[in-house]
Amino acid sequence: DRYDVFDQGAGRVNAYAAVFPSVLAYAEDEAVLDSSGEIVPNIKGTVTFGPQDLSEEISVTKFIRVKDLKGLGGDFTVEVEETKPFSDAYLRVDKESFTLAPNGEELVEVTLVVGGQDTQRGDEFLGYIHINGGENQISLPFAADFSPQEEAVYEIRDMRISETDLSFNGDGVNDVARLDFTITGDVLTNY
Repeated sequence: DRYDVFDQGAGRVNAYAAVFPSVLAYAEDEAVLDSSGEIVPNIKGTVTFGPQDLSEEISVTKFIRVKDLKGLGGDFTVEVEETKPFSDAYLRVDKESFTLAPNGEELVEVTLVVGGQDTQRGDEFLGYIHINGGENQISLPFAADFSPQEEAVYEIRDMRISETDLSFNGDGVNDVARLDFTITGDVLTNY
């Protein structure tokens, strides 16, 4: 438990099992496509609860779809493991066990519940949702960020260039330089 879910994700990869899974589990979420604001389905391996404002109690629900890919079905358990607790936050699952029909699907409802309170930068709730059955041991990381939302600042900082005497006329003298900089805030379109 030296590393949090951002450092290690779902854990060690079994390449063969990843390429030939018998059961698949993934979070069903939504994302904003681009500046048009269009909302599209976003299927991912992590259950994220985004930045959350805790000025009052919250309850946020996400869904995990579990699919049988090889027609085996079976009995499964669902367990929540907290690796970084936060105050009174907890993750509730709507079922602690289920039977997956051969070639069937099951939807697991996962709800984050936290009481209203003051927060500070770095406040977060992390862990794993384990879905196990037979030879299948699936771990989906979950993460909730409670850091106070700061007003976005869009600026470039710490700009450096390795060479200041450049020539791009094809004579081969100082035609390469390294430009380093830091962009703060959300990265949108930069010219």
